[in-house]
Order: sequence, then structure tokens, then C-alpha cells
Amino acid sequence: MVLAEENDLANKQELMNWSKGCFYRSDGRKIDEDLGAKVWDFCMEIDAEAQRMHCCLGKQDKTIHTVEDFYVDRLPEFLEKFSMSDRDDATAIFNSFFNYQRLNFGWDIAKVPFESYIKYKDIDGGDAFMPKGARSLISAIASRFRSKERIKVGAEVVTVNWEDGGVKIRCSSGDTYRAKCAVVTVSLGFLKKHHQTFFDPPLSHEKYLAIDRIAFGVVNKIFLEYDPPFWSKDTPLDSVRLAWDNKELVITDPKSQWFKRIFCIDAVRFNSNCLCVWISCHEGLHVETVPDEEISETCTMVLRQFLGDPTIPYPCKVIRSTWGTNKYTLGSYSCMGLRSNANHFNVLAEPIEDSNGQPRVLFAGEATHAAYNGTMHGARESGVREATRLLRQFGMLPSPREQVIALSETQ
Repeated sequence: MVLAEENDLANKQELMNWSKGCFYRSDGRKIDEDLGAKVWDFCMEIDAEAQRMHCCLGKQDKTIHTVEDFYVDRLPEFLEKFSMSDRDDATAIFNSFFNYQRLNFGWDIAKVPFESYIKYKDIDGGDAFMPKGARSLISAIASRFRSKERIKVGAEVVTVNWEDGGVKIRCSSGDTYRAKCAVVTVSLGFLKKHHQTFFDPPLSHEKYLAIDRIAFGVVNKIFLEYDPPFWSKDTPLDSVRLAWDNKELVITDPKSQWFKRIFCIDAVRFNSNCLCVWISCHEGLHVETVPDEEISETCTMVLRQFLGDPTIPYPCKVIRSTWGTNKYTLGSYSCMGLRSNANHFNVLAEPIEDSNGQPRVLFAGEATHAAYNGTMHGARESGVREATRLLRQFGMLPSPREQVIALSETQ
């Protein structure tokens, strides 16, 4: 039995797909596009440098403890690449890059250890865009099941009991299901809140520490619908990236200044009437509790201010994701926290074995992948990993040792 994970991992892939977009200042001025592209390229170079430094951590400045430390350390050298007249705009774009990285990690980068780059790996092939959303991928996989009547949806699992010989799953409805093994793919946020009552017997202390110390942040999207839109094919609106100066970016009251964590406002592909607002961290969580009217007024204020157009109308409809308060997710995706290390992801991935050494409760999901946590491909690979483990356990695939022996016998 697989306990399905609802996670907004598609966010991270979509974040990396911008091909167009401009930076705007709070006085309504659009930064020169060539300058914007040049500054952003340098930001990406700094990010790539951080990823390369995992090979020589012993040589790094001992004052660099977090991802934010690294970027702040590089800022003076970064600004020297630009003329004095361009440095104010370059700094504002660099501040925008900070909000971008908060989205990328789903967490405050002042609380993400620089060590997080140790485990970072690129994946070949680039990113893919799914026009019908991540649900279409799940539907395609589910359509291949021969016994569709065995797929139970809308069944809220409350406990996973494991013992020698199998597992028993109990639902809030009172229904119980028995199986030889269970693959648990609930979010890390759910585990943080419920692991003590969700598993019987309880999890090991090592697995508890992994759940407790890996960070699990919030990234949300706000969709603004217009009828009619205030832009057109002749004057398209691609990506409005907000470039705050240093003083503007300071947040003294998160509840009233949550909009300062907005990285950009994008046109929505395949929906010409909508804009998408990207926001993260504590401010992104707070947005989930804000009335639609406040979101409408605040986002309209931001658009009018940065685009320099006081006539921009209010949206006719506001829709927002609620990953942080959804009781089945309680966050978006994981990253390394200040109290965690790369091995905690591996510990979380380890199956629970019975007294005979047989795996009974297996774990999958993005937070169980040491290299690709926080991504859809990481979540998928973790599922393939656990499916392979089960196939080998039931003798439907040779073990790695058997494969090596078979290979040596053929040589």
C-alpha cells in the first residue's frame, strides 16, 4: 500500500524555466534589459561557484556558514564588475536574486548551511513543463495498473502498524488494510507533526532526529485572474521581477509587509487571463491566512508601483496555494537546515525492518533523496528505488550481488 504524497515540487521545476522577464524598481522604472540580463548572468555564475566549492570546502572562508553568508561575501566583488551608475540597479537585482534563492530552497537562506551545496547535483536533460500539471503524470502512471479497484483514494490513514510478517494500515473511517509491506510517501511536514502517533511501534531515535532536523519550508503561488486582462498580445506581460533596494527590502512587520518576499509576478502559460505571484518563507505561510481582499489590494498596489501604472485594475478572482496549512503537507519541500547534514536524508530513506531483517515499512518522497531532495525527479527516483527494493525482496529482480555473480560467470 502506498500513502500518496501531495507536494508542490512542480514549483521548483517551473522556477527554472524563465526565458523572458524584466526587472522593475519600486519607482515604476524598468531596468535596462541588457543590464538586467548581465547582472542575472553574474548571479547565476556566483551560484555555480558555490556549487563548485563543495570540492574544496577546506579552503573556504571560515566565516561563511550559510548560503546567505556566501552571497553577501561575494557582493563587493560582484559590484566591481559594473559602473558606478549601474551599481544601484545591480544591487537591487542582487536583492531580487536573494528572493529567488528563498524560493529555490523554500527556506530562509540565512538558515540554510553552506554545506547544502555539498550534495547538490545537476541532472541532464533540463526541466520539463507539464501543461496539465503534475496530476497528469500521476494519472498516466495509475492508468497502467491492471487492478484499478485496488487503488483506494480519499482514505485518510491514521496509523501504520508493523510486525513480523506484515503491516496493518488503519484509516480514520475505521477500515483496516493488511499487506506484506507499506511504502510511506507522506510529506516531511506531515512526519514532523504526526510521526509519534503515525507509526506503531514508534520510529527509531535516528529517524526521529532526521525528521526533526531536516528543514521543510513553504513556497506558495497566488493566481490573479482578470476579466479582461490589462495586458494584450501587443503588450505582453511575461515576468515582472521585483528589484528592491536595501532599505526597502527590510521587513519590520511580516504580517503587513509580506509582499516584500515576492520574487516575481509571471504570466501564466496556457491561461491568458491570469498572473502568478511567487512568494516563500514565513511570509509565504502568512499569505495562506490573509483574506482574498487584502491579497487583491496588496498585489494590485505592487503591480501599480513597480509597473508605474495607477490604472491597473483589481483582479476579479484570487486563488492561492496553501501548502503550509494543508494538514496533509504542512509545507512545500525540504532542504538542509542548520542542525542537519546530508546523511539525514539517507537515514530518513532507510526502511524499517522486522526481527527477521525483512523490510516492512519503506520510505519514499523528495525528502528521502540525498542528492535531489526538493525536486520532482528526486521524488520519482525515490519511488523507483523503493519499488526496486520490493521487487528484489519478493524475488522478482536479482539482488546487486546476484547481478555481479551472473556478470562474472558470463565473462
